[in-house]
Amino acid sequence: MIQGKSKRDEKKLMECISLYKAICKALGLHEPQ
Repeated sequence: MIQGKSKRDEKKLMECISLYKAICKALGLHEPQ
């Protein structure tokens, strides 16, 4: 189902965003809005 795939992709995207924010925070950068 497309819905199931989108849910999984959304979770993966959120994980990528969390990792990106963690890296920015570690580098002392401001999080983009």
